[in-house]
Amino acid sequence: WDAVQVRRRDGNTDYENLTNLIIEEAAPVAATKLVSEQLLPQGRSFGLSMGLVMQFPGQVRNRSERAYDEVLNNIKTKLIGNISIEHDLAESLAHEDLSPTDLRNRINTLPSGEWIAQLPSPSFGETGPAPFSVKPLPIAAGHPESDEPLSVEQADHFETVALPRLSERTQAQYGLAEVSKSTSVRDEADWGSPR
Repeated sequence: WDAVQVRRRDGNTDYENLTNLIIEEAAPVAATKLVSEQLLPQGRSFGLSMGLVMQFPGQVRNRSERAYDEVLNNIKTKLIGNISIEHDLAESLAHEDLSPTDLRNRINTLPSGEWIAQLPSPSFGETGPAPFSVKPLPIAAGHPESDEPLSVEQADHFETVALPRLSERTQAQYGLAEVSKSTSVRDEADWGSPR
């Protein structure tokens, strides 16, 4: 959080370099003051995108009513599977063409592997699209669990040629430069403080 605040303070508003923070089993973390009072309401202005993955958003409400309200109001892209959906969540997903009751009924009858997606409007001030259902694509060819896994030769090429190239390119383009221990200690001491 300090790093994205410093980035903005230093004038770096290149939001092509958006920071994506995805938290699995996020209910306890979402209920913290840092998340509910800073990251969710202010994160976008600092180029921070958050993905909170949890079984039941009501788990946040059990810890903090304010945090629950922030989750419902500040998370604009929602993927909901077949869960027992509480009224407030249904209200946040409701649309002109779909009442909260109809939406809850639809979610409660979703087959395994299908979700309801709610996306924000691409234009500020306009209503977003109605929630719609999505289901996964088939497993891609080449994946070990697909109907067409890699041949022995293809798997060997992937492991010995393609994967090392991919790793090197990813590190070169997106990785952090290695620093000496003394530089690292100094930099960590400066996190979040003006230079």
